[in-house]
Amino acid sequence: MAKNQRSIVPAHSASLVARSREKEDASLLSTVMSSALTGTLTALALGAILLFIMTAVAYANTDPAILLSPLSLAALLPSMFAGGFVCAKKVKEAPLLCGIVCGGMITVISILLSVILRGLPSSGYEFWQTALLHAIAILFTVLGAFAGNIQRRQKPGKRRFG
Repeated sequence: MAKNQRSIVPAHSASLVARSREKEDASLLSTVMSSALTGTLTALALGAILLFIMTAVAYANTDPAILLSPLSLAALLPSMFAGGFVCAKKVKEAPLLCGIVCGGMITVISILLSVILRGLPSSGYEFWQTALLHAIAILFTVLGAFAGNIQRRQKPGKRRFG
């Protein structure tokens, strides 16, 4: 074809391509949302279990008030990682989106719970410290999502079973 000639594409085929792309995006978003819900529930369940264990560790010591903050972070970060991991295991295409959505859902739930249970300034941290802790928690969810998206490759000639 010459430079000044255009390829003639029927208008209906261009609209079909656009509609199929919209359907793929919508199905990816719905898959990400459902897997983020699964990851959020996993992170909340694991977080509750780890908080129970960390509370027992804190109260076994003579001064539990000193250990509450570091042990609660020690329960939060692995549970956020696990939530992102579970979320990305279901969706292989978008680990970053999975991690951000799952981490955002968990962060919103934790902020709502802290406001409902104790009021807004209950954490003992300043606002910027609280925002940084939430950002670190979302970062751990994204890292978990990338870890859950890693696919192991088999060496040629080796069978996994048999």
